[in-house]
Amino acid sequence: MQAWRDCPVDAREAVIRVSTVVRFVLAPGSGVSRPKSRRSTLRPQVALLFFLLVLSALLLLVLSCKDGLRPEDLGVVPDIGYVLLGTNAQGYDEYLWLADSAVMIEIPAGWFTRGSNDDRDEQPVREIYLDEFLLDKYEVTNRRYKKYCDATGTAYPPDPSFPGMPNYFTSYPDYPVVMVSWNDAKAYCDWADKRFPTEAEWERAARGTDEREFPWGNSQPDGTRCNIWENDDGYDYTSPVGNYPAGVSPCGGLDMAGNVWEWVNDWYAADYYGQSPAHNPPGPSSGSRRVVRGGSWGSNAWDARCARRCGYVPSFRGWSFGFRCSARP
Repeated sequence: MQAWRDCPVDAREAVIRVSTVVRFVLAPGSGVSRPKSRRSTLRPQVALLFFLLVLSALLLLVLSCKDGLRPEDLGVVPDIGYVLLGTNAQGYDEYLWLADSAVMIEIPAGWFTRGSNDDRDEQPVREIYLDEFLLDKYEVTNRRYKKYCDATGTAYPPDPSFPGMPNYFTSYPDYPVVMVSWNDAKAYCDWADKRFPTEAEWERAARGTDEREFPWGNSQPDGTRCNIWENDDGYDYTSPVGNYPAGVSPCGGLDMAGNVWEWVNDWYAADYYGQSPAHNPPGPSSGSRRVVRGGSWGSNAWDARCARRCGYVPSFRGWSFGFRCSARP
């Protein structure tokens, strides 16, 4: 089982998908029609054919484990959908979203406390109800965004010109993608059959239900919990996603403080909290700026707070701006 877990996710998908087809075709009452007179003679032939397909998929799996081949090397194009991976250490179910190979966390429906008294646009503090949703465990990486660009013919993002990090987009696959506007990120979400989280969904995933100041609690950030400018965290700019497990959120989300600002769906309005509905607030119906959350590698602790809100024009591309996706289960 350990060898299976160590193999690339998409190589495992190839085996799972072929095995599913085999079970469907060979199972009694599968719905596959055959001439009655040839049923008994065709079934062994079909069984042999699909046995060979499974064997081929297993061979690809072995090669993937040995040589590090990725799904695009194998020609595997995942179907839209998701499969259960298991339950994380925080007690939340995690799924593999097949379209972009992202791990997503299932956030159950319920109430949480939104906002704080620390800044005017974070008031009033209020109980908010959200329906169940899925959220990416990690920020979208260069690897995942490159897969989207290659599949759609979309231009690669501009290079952020981080000193000492040449060719950032193609040379650092497990780092968060940057230099993507809200519009760019929206196109990725659409391609993956996902969406942005709402501002309320993002805050619920970051702080849980206990009104904490940061994803990990109320203690101030340090270099073990997040990548921000004030920390001795080992990185001058972005860091690999998931690099700070001590900064995990109550649901299991990583890098929800620091690393990159994350675009969300809502238009920004400083007074929105005072007039928003208590159930599934969608954000203002219009505006000129979209909300970003979570702070970045260039932020101080104030910006890394779960309740912190900022807004930027949807066309803006910055070297500290990225995103993560959401979806309905």
